[in-house]
Amino acid sequence: MVVVDLEKSAVVDDDFYHTMEPRYSTFHGRELTALPTHTVVGGEVVVEEGELQVEKGGREYLHRGPEGVVRS
Repeated sequence: MVVVDLEKSAVVDDDFYHTMEPRYSTFHGRELTALPTHTVVGGEVVVEEGELQVEKGGREYLHRGPEGVVRS
């Protein structure tokens, strides 16, 4: 689940992305409104105010195919 602050905004620039390389987007230079504040996975807050709260890579990747997520 992602919690979004409808009032929060930011300009997409070189500092907007924390880990994305290269740091460029088609939205570069534009102001975005309604930004995520928290991400919850399995009942655990994993991102809070843009900061990772868990160990990086500590989740299982769900493979996606033409039918969506394949669950076993």
